[in-house]
Amino acid sequence: MLEKNNKNGFTLIEMLLVLMISSITIQLSISPVHQLISKISEKEMIEQIKADIYLAQTIAITSKKRTEVIFEEDEFQVIIDGNVHYTETYPPSMKIVQVEKFQFLPESGHINRFTTVFMNGGAQNYKWIFQIGKGRFRVEET
Repeated sequence: MLEKNNKNGFTLIEMLLVLMISSITIQLSISPVHQLISKISEKEMIEQIKADIYLAQTIAITSKKRTEVIFEEDEFQVIIDGNVHYTETYPPSMKIVQVEKFQFLPESGHINRFTTVFMNGGAQNYKWIFQIGKGRFRVEET
């Protein structure tokens, strides 16, 4: 009698082909995800610095203390009465072009000088524009 040989498995070639297609698909999807994570990280840092600046201005008005804001090359600092109140470290993809330092005046919260801070990011460059007077500012993507 002849024995019927019933094969239900896959050959080595078929398995290698499926493995190759799967690995290519995974590699193609990782690169855009990495760029997206970097962009989200930058946006999050911009929003955090905005909140920190508003807080520094509020502290200057309510507590009548001299409040300094410093954009350093790799970190952002808020100094209240000569003491570092808090520090934010930029993501690795973000750098300040030139160190900038200014103050919010006690009681009024007005800024002591107008300035523009240029920040280079991996996904986008940013321009912080501080206007003299009321201490208002805006962030533009360049």
